[in-house]
Amino acid sequence: MKKRKIVLAGLLTVSLAVPMPVGAAVEVTEKSEAETSAPCEEETSEEDEISGSEEIFTEEEGDFQESDEGSDETEEREYPEENIQKEELSGESESEETTDETLTVVEQGVEDTSEIIGEGICGENVTWTLTQKGTLTLSGTGPMEDFSRWTSRPWDRERVNWVIIEPGVTSIGDYSLFYANIKEISIPESVTRIGEEAFGSCHRLESIELPSGLTEIGNGAFSECNRLESIELPSGLTEIKNDVFSGCDSLESIELPPGLTEIGNDVFYSCNLLDNVVIPESVTRIGDGAFESCKNLRNLTLQEGLTEIEDSAFEGCDSLEEIVLPFTVSRVGDTAFSRCDNLLSIQVAEGNQSYYSLDGALFSQDRRLVTCPAGKAGDYEVPEGTVTVGGRAFYGCNKLEAVVLSSAVKDVEQYWGYMSFRSAARIEVSEENPYYSSLDGVLFDKEKTELVACPTGRTGTYVIPDSVKVIGLYAFEECEDLTEVTITNGVEVIGGRAFEGCKKLKEVSIPASVKHIRSGAFYDCTRLKKIVFYGENPIPNDGSELEIFQYVVADAYYCKEIWGEEMDQHYQAATLTFHDCVPCPSEISQVKGLGYNAVEISWEPVNNAEGYRLYYQEESGEPWKYITQLSGGENTSYVHTGLQSGKEYTYYLRAYHSLDDGEKLFGAYSAGKTGKTEASRAKINKVQSWGYNALKISWDALESADGYRLYYQEPGSAWKYVTQIADGDATSYVHTGRTTGKTYTYYVRGYRNVDGQKAFGSYSAGKSGKSLPRQAKITKAREGKNQATLSWDKVNGASGYRIYYKNSENGKWHYVTQIGKGSTTSYTHKGIKEGKDYYYTMRAYRTVNGEKVFGAYAEWKQMQ
Repeated sequence: MKKRKIVLAGLLTVSLAVPMPVGAAVEVTEKSEAETSAPCEEETSEEDEISGSEEIFTEEEGDFQESDEGSDETEEREYPEENIQKEELSGESESEETTDETLTVVEQGVEDTSEIIGEGICGENVTWTLTQKGTLTLSGTGPMEDFSRWTSRPWDRERVNWVIIEPGVTSIGDYSLFYANIKEISIPESVTRIGEEAFGSCHRLESIELPSGLTEIGNGAFSECNRLESIELPSGLTEIKNDVFSGCDSLESIELPPGLTEIGNDVFYSCNLLDNVVIPESVTRIGDGAFESCKNLRNLTLQEGLTEIEDSAFEGCDSLEEIVLPFTVSRVGDTAFSRCDNLLSIQVAEGNQSYYSLDGALFSQDRRLVTCPAGKAGDYEVPEGTVTVGGRAFYGCNKLEAVVLSSAVKDVEQYWGYMSFRSAARIEVSEENPYYSSLDGVLFDKEKTELVACPTGRTGTYVIPDSVKVIGLYAFEECEDLTEVTITNGVEVIGGRAFEGCKKLKEVSIPASVKHIRSGAFYDCTRLKKIVFYGENPIPNDGSELEIFQYVVADAYYCKEIWGEEMDQHYQAATLTFHDCVPCPSEISQVKGLGYNAVEISWEPVNNAEGYRLYYQEESGEPWKYITQLSGGENTSYVHTGLQSGKEYTYYLRAYHSLDDGEKLFGAYSAGKTGKTEASRAKINKVQSWGYNALKISWDALESADGYRLYYQEPGSAWKYVTQIADGDATSYVHTGRTTGKTYTYYVRGYRNVDGQKAFGSYSAGKSGKSLPRQAKITKAREGKNQATLSWDKVNGASGYRIYYKNSENGKWHYVTQIGKGSTTSYTHKGIKEGKDYYYTMRAYRTVNGEKVFGAYAEWKQMQ
């Protein structure tokens, strides 16, 4: 096997064996400075000679290529850098036992006298030469020519291994060294401008020295130089243009010059090793994406003088925990600090006229929430007083479980139709908010007629409330874990992109109420295989139907009687295969009350129906409840029993037809029809003593009643009729002639007058009470010498009274006397002690069958 030797002049000798197996090590022999002071000539043995061949060493790929002139075949061999064995310079070269063919490659700073293989003009007064060893020399005075990205450079970029720019050249042209194999370069002081992408994608470039007089660095000048670890920018630089260091993911540090005024867009995009940045006080603007995705950036200093921070300037800087904005900042882009996963606080310096901070979130002075830090977790309540929630305020806040909109929020912005807080599991709204509302974690307008946004974390099934008429733009976009959404009859509009990307939806039913489906409504619902249309054509005949179900291949079912003969042809382009077997919408004609606990639901028969299913709803917004399935299309009514008296119920019906495989294909739900029982069940609130021989019965008025009937029951006896009250607004009745102390239980029921007959509601639950002597009232407690005289009002029906006293407000009561005459209204308590306080109370009693039945104690009276 023969060897070829490549000598790196002044430093290294690399021996390559040809052919070289994949992964083979490369022998490297160091030579002393003395041995390499002059360029080495190629030594070629006879067996090394290959007619018409040219040897190329491509440093970027690490490959040694041997190509024959006039041949289409090229053999590539790997040249792994990790297998190169470097040895310290010893001043002596190792002897070679085999005949070598030596190719000398010149390093930076060492004269290259190899053959010039190309030369030309690259500027009005600038020329270029390229040697066989890969040294590109730029000479002359003035600026270089600017080139385009791929084709216009006169030299082969892959052969450029070193670049010498001689003094006098004032600019490095656009794309002039794009994708070159250079590792390092020193630019002379004469250069004042580096052009666009001049060193872009120089993946081996590790170091560069910039001249102190440099004033302009073009867009992307060093982009994707992913081995560049550091660079010193000259002090005269006032602007860093777009993308200059974008993708330099080995760049560990950067010191920005003190006179810098602007940092352009994406300048340090994805510089992942940057961990500390100090923005000089001279900088007034930081451009879009300037430091985006600098994931290791931990320390950021923004100084006074800065006025503008554009969108995405620090987006995705996951290591940032706190930001402090100087008082001079007047503009912050909505995504300037989005998706910073560990950011907990954005603070604003005192005196800022444009922004303020509350609980670490950023607000503009017009009370607009700009950014909620992405590191916040749990529930976030938008502070009271906030008027607007920015369209990207919660972008990247994936740790939030709920977002709560406060009472003053009147505008929830959308970003391309998307509300950023939808990433939370729940959206809640203060009940006092006049513009929005929420139900079950979903956002609606106040009246719940428009479904505004469903959280993307929603899973399983969801039933749209029957109050909804509009499913808003992007309402369910990217709800990837929703498996079923029930669009209730009543929805009229399905907004654009409403269900885009709901990849687990397998079927959807479009109710008869839907009049419009906007463009892209079911875009990219790739698992959607069954679509049922229950009403008239809701899709515009203007070509937009092609986008509504784009990327959907499904069977679609419809009612031919409604759509007509041409509908299947009209929609063939939408990748839907149509079947005209859907039963047409049902219609409930009547819900009639039958007594106090039943209603009868009636409907017209539906053509082609094999049966019906019936549902009801107790309150608006609550889920429907299944009642029954009736087999046979001839059924036209059903009696629903076991209901509450007077309570309204709403009923829904739909017909079904069986497909050949036995699956039931249901028609549209009917519109809801409401009805209630003939009379409600009354409720007695109170049965109270109304003197010694009467009771007062009180109840709640029934909305639908024309009157009431009252009954009572004595212990161990049957019910007895008391009276009928022909006033539906009446709420009480006094029942006299009762026995003092005896317990009575009362019942009441309402009635309605229907066609000359009384339709009664159900009986109330029983309520008991007993008649007692009225509460006595002491009118005077007058002090005399060692005595007190009491006076009181006579209690009707009383047989007598008992009197008590105590000596303090919190003292113990003592029995004084019993007066056995009901007409007595005064008594003198003798033998009391002077200097003591006396408080008196009493109660009346009535003797019934030898037993005393006492009334309530009087309110105590202090002796005066």
